[in-house]
Amino acid sequence: MSAAGAARAAWTGLWVWLLGLAVGAAFTPLVVDGSFLVDGGLGAAAVVLTGVLLRAVAAPRAAVVTAEGAVAVGWLTAVYGAGTGIAGVVPTGATLDQARAVSEATYQHAQRYAAPVPDLQALDATLAALVIGLVLVIDVMASELHWAPALGLVLLAVLMIPATLLGGETQTWSFVLGALAYAGLLAQTRRDDAGSWGPRMVGVADSASRPAAPAVLNRIGATVPAAGIAVAAIAIAMVVPAMAPTASTNLFGGGGSGAGGNGTGLDNPVLDMRRNLRGQSPDVMLTMKEVEGSPRPRYVRLASLQAVGARGWSLGDRVGAGQQLDDDLPAIPGLNAGVDRRDVRYTASVSPGFDTRWLPLVYAPTSIALDEPDGVEVNRSMLDVSRIARLGSFAGETYTFDASLVRPTESDMRTAPASTLTMSSFVDLPQNTPDVVAARAEEVTAGADNAFDRAVALQRWFRQDGGFEYSLDQRAGSGMETIEDFLTDDRVGYCEQFATAMAMMARSLGIPSRVSIGFLSGQPGGRLGNSWVFRGTDMHAWPELYFAGIGWVGFEPTPGGSGYTPPTFAEGEDEVLQDPSSSLAPTAAPTTAPTAAPGRETGPAAQDGAGDSSSRTMLMIVVGAILLLLLATPAVVRAERRRRRIPRGAAAPTVENAWAEVRDTATDLGLGWTDGASPRATVAPLRARLRDDPDVREALDALVGAVERSRYAPAYEPVDLKEVVKRLRQAMADTTSRGQHAVALVLPRSVLVTREQRGTAREADEVLSLRE
Repeated sequence: MSAAGAARAAWTGLWVWLLGLAVGAAFTPLVVDGSFLVDGGLGAAAVVLTGVLLRAVAAPRAAVVTAEGAVAVGWLTAVYGAGTGIAGVVPTGATLDQARAVSEATYQHAQRYAAPVPDLQALDATLAALVIGLVLVIDVMASELHWAPALGLVLLAVLMIPATLLGGETQTWSFVLGALAYAGLLAQTRRDDAGSWGPRMVGVADSASRPAAPAVLNRIGATVPAAGIAVAAIAIAMVVPAMAPTASTNLFGGGGSGAGGNGTGLDNPVLDMRRNLRGQSPDVMLTMKEVEGSPRPRYVRLASLQAVGARGWSLGDRVGAGQQLDDDLPAIPGLNAGVDRRDVRYTASVSPGFDTRWLPLVYAPTSIALDEPDGVEVNRSMLDVSRIARLGSFAGETYTFDASLVRPTESDMRTAPASTLTMSSFVDLPQNTPDVVAARAEEVTAGADNAFDRAVALQRWFRQDGGFEYSLDQRAGSGMETIEDFLTDDRVGYCEQFATAMAMMARSLGIPSRVSIGFLSGQPGGRLGNSWVFRGTDMHAWPELYFAGIGWVGFEPTPGGSGYTPPTFAEGEDEVLQDPSSSLAPTAAPTTAPTAAPGRETGPAAQDGAGDSSSRTMLMIVVGAILLLLLATPAVVRAERRRRRIPRGAAAPTVENAWAEVRDTATDLGLGWTDGASPRATVAPLRARLRDDPDVREALDALVGAVERSRYAPAYEPVDLKEVVKRLRQAMADTTSRGQHAVALVLPRSVLVTREQRGTAREADEVLSLRE
């Protein structure tokens, strides 16, 4: 291979590597630690470099692909094979056993946790292997099969995996990087074969009709169509969301049905809370009934988030922290015997359509009676209850539970000793936490000399003094950039931002904190007034702060204008719990707005119950239209080529354009065409497959004769070949089946496959035998 060819192979390899890395980066939000991308990226670089070097010495395709696969396997064996390989890189039977163990561990870990999944070496190995395998597939398709345009559909299918698991939320930077890398790959492969995609600026078909353009113009002409397609795709992806600001984020979820159900799911507490809030689902998800005079249920918890990282709050590492539900429930963490409490009991029914792995409970549960406790675990420190994903959900189940409502006094809270040492994991903050978090916390709590007064000062700042506004229109998320904007410039958000910001500020002050997800306050659901229904619009997030000797205490930083009231702490009389405006647990009360229900998340989308369904339908239509556009692109390109070559009306096509049209039609229908030989040898396979008709033979001879005279005769008089082309195209269509016609229409090989790859070995053998 020449130096120029080696340079082209190197550039193609670079774009392949960047594209694979960008697609792999789309999976990083699924895990707490994205270090797999480093190992996967290095292994992918080794694979690509191997391919580039072998192509530089013109190695056969089989040798290149085999060597790349061997490097991929060797890299994974060396990094994740636990020393089972020969010389560390050659896999053995023990390596295969290790691979099976990694696969099983990854599956069990993924089933146990919702995204972002805690770190696990087996999971890192699986995702790194995914990145390396993806780069290998991209390299083979782009460099060996020359199917770079078709890669778009493959990459779209792969990217749908993290997008679906994350409820449609993806990282913009990885999408943009991937789109640019794909554009670069299209442009590079387009330069390598200017005839494989889009119109050619200079080529065989027009060489007789106009002079050759300078090489620099050839490169520009080869690059512009591919880059234009990629830029247009990026623009569509960026503009469509902006044109549909009311679209629900619940694009891929919430469509299931069940008898009397609402078809809503909850697997990842944070993401599913966002979908149900911003989608404003009015469907009933949970019904609770008071037993033996228990108070109205509020702050019905699904799960608590204990870890905060660069991308926000998550469930954290819970390996070994759970126990089977059939055992006695753990004691309430941090609660001393002398603190006042009230025992309550409720019967609850999860709607058949609410597909939740997390059991709705009032904190702190002391006993649970569940008909099917198999695979159900209670976390010993969080006291939230979940079912292993592979064993189903709690949809449609009815259960009874007892809970203990802790009722500390203000004096209890103020005199609680510091607990930073024993609860160190609950005061951790990521290294990239914005400085404004700690600075604002110190500023707001200046003058407070105990943890309780600091917590109350933070709550008051969010609700009254800080100038915050409540709105569901604010962007979702609790990552560092979102929190920094929320605490400085925007100061507009909904419960997720308020809860996570207060919890992080409390941690910066040394107060152990976590964020809980669940339902705020239901609405009366029965004539007797002792049952309550909870809808998607009742979902809520709130911070809980830990006080030694008392345990976890909820606070309410979300402004009162959205239907929330802060907790109050009294002496513990029973009647206090009956008063919604004065409760030892955070309670909700109606606002002055007559249309705002207590504890109900309100926003523009709530004004139209059908908004979620219609916006989801609109987005599905847009996505479907984009997919159809991608599928139709090869057919459109092929039709445009035909239109330019065979003009309508009296104008006659040039000889080379007529020749090119017959060639592409034969290629699309799979009838055979071998470039690089004389015109008569080139059409030999086609002649053998067409029906033995004098008119067809005459048309083919006329075309071949015209091409020979135009290329080799000293003088040539143009002839009209329009009818000749029409007759030959009809003859080729009569020779093939309807299925071949459909494939040729939707996936024309003349567009998708480079000219060097079109001729098969069988066609070449036919040409040789006919020449002899």
